[in-house]
Amino acid sequence: MFLRAFFGDTVKSRLMRIFPPCVALMFLFHPAVEIIISKIFKVNADLLFSLQVTVLAALTTAVTALTVRLVGVSIDQETQLRQQAESTAIKETRINKVQAEIAQALIRPGVTLQVLADILHRATTELTGSKFAFVSTIEPLTGDNVVHTLTAMFEHGECDMDRDIVFKRGANGSYPGLWGHALNTLEPFYENAPASHPASSGLPAGHVPLERFLSVPVCYEGQLVGQIGLANPGRDYAREDLDTLQPLADLFALGVYRIRAEQEILAAKEGLEVTVLQRTQALGETNERLRREVADREMFQEALKESATLFKAVVEDQTELICRFRPDGTILFVNNAYARY
Repeated sequence: MFLRAFFGDTVKSRLMRIFPPCVALMFLFHPAVEIIISKIFKVNADLLFSLQVTVLAALTTAVTALTVRLVGVSIDQETQLRQQAESTAIKETRINKVQAEIAQALIRPGVTLQVLADILHRATTELTGSKFAFVSTIEPLTGDNVVHTLTAMFEHGECDMDRDIVFKRGANGSYPGLWGHALNTLEPFYENAPASHPASSGLPAGHVPLERFLSVPVCYEGQLVGQIGLANPGRDYAREDLDTLQPLADLFALGVYRIRAEQEILAAKEGLEVTVLQRTQALGETNERLRREVADREMFQEALKESATLFKAVVEDQTELICRFRPDGTILFVNNAYARY
């Protein structure tokens, strides 16, 4: 079992070639067999010994040659396995490094989507060898696909990242073209013959040839929040590429969720501060209005008091007779002069 696991399936058949001669040789050297052979074939001991030596030498040569071949196969396989293990370890190390870089960015205060997208753009192109790539997020209100990083895909440099690049969602709520296929299905995919894909709708004028394409939707708890798109790695994409990118997409999704949650909290805080300021201002205005009304009332009461005092002084000090009475002659009020009269 060990030899088969180490050398491969061909070892069994090769060992079966050695086994019969080995048994025959053991048989040939057995004392009882030597006696029988000497009697039947009428050979003496010297001739029998020469025969044994000849057979042993031939078998030793065959076993040595096969052993060399087996060892040669094992060395090749061991070298190949070691190279594959080294390649896998290097890739896993690079993936872990990128994940650590994104994680470190996430714990930094004030990190932006642009920073995370730049890290992801650089890492995905290096890990897959892709010549072209873009990293985007989905606008929550409109559903449009907003690109944060984009490798120039036009032959004459028309792709200008100084302006916003937005892939619009269709009027029916779905995303058009090959780039929209992963967003509609929420499943990652690759296509090594993009023009033959059912979702392909051609390329804009001046766009570089699209030889191979890979897309990974970025989702957080089943909700689409972004996309990773890659193209033209100079080889065929494989399932291994999707497996490599999926953990990075999941980490990016967590970053998008965290940043947007912080933005919503900040917006709510700013909105609350504005509301408090507005209400404080309104309360101050109300208090000022009430203060003026109280002051006006106090002034009115003081004026009324002064008027009453003045009226009383006029009436009481007047020398003329003053009285107030009803139509039936009932007297209601008289001044001092009238009373003295």
